[in-house]
Amino acid sequence: MGLVLCLSAVAVVAGGWAYSHSGKTSTDNAYVRGDMTSLAPKVAGYVTSVEVEDNQIVRTGDVLFRIDDRDYRARLAQAVANVEAAQARLTNVDAEIQLQHALVRQAEAQRRSTVAEMNLATKASDRRRELIRTSAVSQAQVDESDAALSRAEAGVSAAAATVEAQQQRIVVLATQREAAVASVVLAQAARDLAQIDLEHTVVHAPVDGVIGNRQVRVGRLVAPGASLLDIVPIRDVWVVANFKETQIEHIRPGQRALITVDGYPNETLFVVAAPVLVTVKIGFSLRAKMHAARSRGAIVHRSRRGPTPMAQNEPATEPSAMTAASATRAPMMPTMTMSR
Repeated sequence: MGLVLCLSAVAVVAGGWAYSHSGKTSTDNAYVRGDMTSLAPKVAGYVTSVEVEDNQIVRTGDVLFRIDDRDYRARLAQAVANVEAAQARLTNVDAEIQLQHALVRQAEAQRRSTVAEMNLATKASDRRRELIRTSAVSQAQVDESDAALSRAEAGVSAAAATVEAQQQRIVVLATQREAAVASVVLAQAARDLAQIDLEHTVVHAPVDGVIGNRQVRVGRLVAPGASLLDIVPIRDVWVVANFKETQIEHIRPGQRALITVDGYPNETLFVVAAPVLVTVKIGFSLRAKMHAARSRGAIVHRSRRGPTPMAQNEPATEPSAMTAASATRAPMMPTMTMSR
C-alpha cells in the first residue's frame, strides 16, 4: 500500500453481519489515524543544521536538527568552574577545621601551663606568709608574691577563655562547612542543568516514523515549546470508519472488514473490526446553534455516527487482491492533516 492516503480516500465495507439483512454495510466516511508525535525544542536558539527532509523515514535516536550550542557550552564551562570554586571553598573550610583543632590543643596546653604557674605562685605566696611571722622576709616580698599569684590566676582565666573561644570557632566552622557543602550541591545541580541544556541543542527522534509538517529551517530562531515538525507512525496506524446509527446494529468486534483505497481500486485489505464506539460528536458551535434553534421553537435533526476502529496488521483469512508489485511499495501512512 505504498501511498500517503488522503483522508477521504478510504472506504470500508464491514462484512459478515449484514448478509442476513440488506447486504453489506459500507461507508466512505473513513480516516487513517495514528499517534502522531509533535516535536518542540526544549532550549532556545538559532538552528544551525537540519538533518531531515519532509516525508523522510527516521528511526528512534536519529538526529533531526541542531541548535547553536556556543552559548550553552559557555554556560556549561561557567557551571563547571563554579563547581570547582565551591569544592575549593569546601576544601578550605575542612583545612580551617583541622587547623582549629590544633589551635584548641595549643590553647589547652597554654591553659595547663598557666595552671602550673598559678600553683607555683600559690606555694610561694604561702611560704612567704609563713616567713613573715618570724620576720624572715619583708612585707614587700609578701606583697610581691601575692601579686604574682593574682597574675597567675588571671592567666588561668584567660587561658580557659581562649580554649572556649577556640572550641566555639570549631562550631562556627562546622556551620560554614554545611554551607559550603550546600554550595557544592547547588553548583553541581546548575552544572547538570547546563549539561542537559547543551544536550538538548541536538534534537533526536523519539519514535520511528515519517517526517511531516516540517517548519524548522536553518537560521530560524526557535523557542521552547514551539512545534517544529511532526513524526507520523508508519506501522502503528489504523482506520476509523464512521457508520450511521442505522448501520451498526449487527456490527460486532472481531468481524472481518474490507478496506479499499480510491487511488488503488484493485487493492483490497482484510482487517478486523475493533469494538464499536457509539458516540455523538457535536462541536460547541453546533451545540450553541441547536440551543438557539430550540429556543425559537425550531426542530433540530442530528445524524449520529458511531466510529468503528479497524485494527491493522491482522492476518488475512481471505485471498487478497494485492499484487506482488503493490506489496513492495512503502507502507500506508496517515496524511499530515490527520487529527491528533
